[in-house]
Amino acid sequence: MSKNASTPLSVTTAASVVGGGETYNQCTDPGRADRVVDSRADLLAALDGASDIVVYVADDAEIDLTGESSISLGKGVTLASGRGRDGSEGGLVYTDGLPRWLFRSRAASVRVTGLRLRGPRTDYFDPREEFSDATAAYSCGLHLFGDTAEVDNCELFGWPHAAIAFGARDQPTEGFAHHNEIHHNRMETLGYGIEIYDGWSRIEHTHFDANRHAVTGFGYDTNGFRAHYNLIGPSPVSHAFDMHRLSENVSCEDDLLAGQKVSIQYNTFAYTHDSLGRSQEAVDIRGIPAQQSTVDRNWFAHEREPSGDRGEAVRQGIDEPFCRLRVGSNNHYGPTVPDDPEVGCPRDSDQSRHTQESDSSVLDTLMRLTDVIRSR
Repeated sequence: MSKNASTPLSVTTAASVVGGGETYNQCTDPGRADRVVDSRADLLAALDGASDIVVYVADDAEIDLTGESSISLGKGVTLASGRGRDGSEGGLVYTDGLPRWLFRSRAASVRVTGLRLRGPRTDYFDPREEFSDATAAYSCGLHLFGDTAEVDNCELFGWPHAAIAFGARDQPTEGFAHHNEIHHNRMETLGYGIEIYDGWSRIEHTHFDANRHAVTGFGYDTNGFRAHYNLIGPSPVSHAFDMHRLSENVSCEDDLLAGQKVSIQYNTFAYTHDSLGRSQEAVDIRGIPAQQSTVDRNWFAHEREPSGDRGEAVRQGIDEPFCRLRVGSNNHYGPTVPDDPEVGCPRDSDQSRHTQESDSSVLDTLMRLTDVIRSR
């Protein structure tokens, strides 16, 4: 796919344990919602000052929120729609503007589920080339920084900064993002599927594609993530899972600190190169985590076990990797399907059709795997 491609993936009705959709079994029943809305005015009115309610966006609704920003979600609010329910794609909420945050909440126990949330730019671009102030392009779909927050069974795309951001400075959030399709969030300099600013978050059973980074952490010693059972690819802009060295973002005494810890397991990384043909790592930990971290039981398209260099499956940005970062012996490298079904993200039990011929490309095999996972 070209780096300038802007067409969203046609995956909203995919029946898969990875990415949610038709097989997702925790869909919200609109008959049990407190409010069902199908217009901008009704949605804004339903959320205004609300707490502990379910607001359901009608499955066939397309709600334009252009011009809105920092729409508040109160304590215990669930914003829902029916992605995957009776074949529905889910209600669409979108903006053609560049709000700093479309939805923003510091309240606890907020949930967004079954919704399609589209931002203003699905294309790759560099804000430093288009804007006199690059920060004018920093637009985020959901910024959730209460004690707990959940985003599940959603499709999120077109957000230059991030589709989802968990936590804020000195406000760690326990985030849980699962069974989502997150794609085409790829602005240069940012372009995150999920940004974990502070706190410990879980990311599971999600399909990421065409993001600059699928998941990134800011680097605080209270900041980390567990990413399990995810499918990434086949169209990367840069590496997928990323933990910043804190000193890249703020002044700090420990210039090697890179978050609290990460656990990256049971994922499939369906690429080896970026859209410009450059070798691209899947995981990049840019310093040393405060606690022992693990990368294991993943399926990497990369052909060999990493040594820490650029372009390999896993990189650690220090002189002598790997420090407090265990790259386990149960990872699988290369295009052939792992013998162990517990390595990589959940996949079809009939693996014979994915057997890699020696003269076929890595990408072809893993794209076939992607298709099977999505069509189950």
